[in-house]
Amino acid sequence: MRLHPLQLLLITLMLGSCTRTTVVSGRITNIRTGNPVVGMPVTLNVYNGNEPRDSSDPKKVGDTSINTDANGEYALEYSGVGIDGASLWLDGGGFCTSFFDADFSDKVQTNGSSEVNIQIDSIDGNLQLILQNLSGQSDKLYLRVDCDATGEKGYACCSFNFNNTIPAGQSDTVTFRISAGRFVPVYWGETIFTGWNAPRVDSVFCQRNQTTPMVISF
Repeated sequence: MRLHPLQLLLITLMLGSCTRTTVVSGRITNIRTGNPVVGMPVTLNVYNGNEPRDSSDPKKVGDTSINTDANGEYALEYSGVGIDGASLWLDGGGFCTSFFDADFSDKVQTNGSSEVNIQIDSIDGNLQLILQNLSGQSDKLYLRVDCDATGEKGYACCSFNFNNTIPAGQSDTVTFRISAGRFVPVYWGETIFTGWNAPRVDSVFCQRNQTTPMVISF
């Protein structure tokens, strides 16, 4: 049966007017202590990929937020028309989330219910690296610092890559905000590397609420 153009338009309008509900809940804990993280702001963002139509960068059309309770738990719900994408966002503040950008879009089921439990780590110290070029020529140094303990689980979120040319006989200083109270690994070398495959690996114990210096000479 061939539909009249007006019938097609009516069907399109009916489909587009369907209300979709996305529900997400879970618990946020500290990765090292297992304790609940209380008062963490959590936001559910929702999107419409058809505004503009078929866009790879969908338009955000709404959000809803809540703070975790005394057990570190949260529950969010959003209902709206034309919703075809959703993501969960943490406002870490003094925390580092366990995934890059704190965006859990791959964990949230649009138009359905999802449970997303998250481990985070507190950022409560500084690591100051003093980089000394003792050679007779300018050279580039590459280094990586996994700033939080989630990196030790295989997925760093607060990871920084540094590369800079340091003139012969001179030094440079760079400071990273890190989760302290542990040995912080520093991956470095004079040649570029990927991930944790660095030519050199050193570590230093960083006290909480302090700046810990570390000298790297090359």
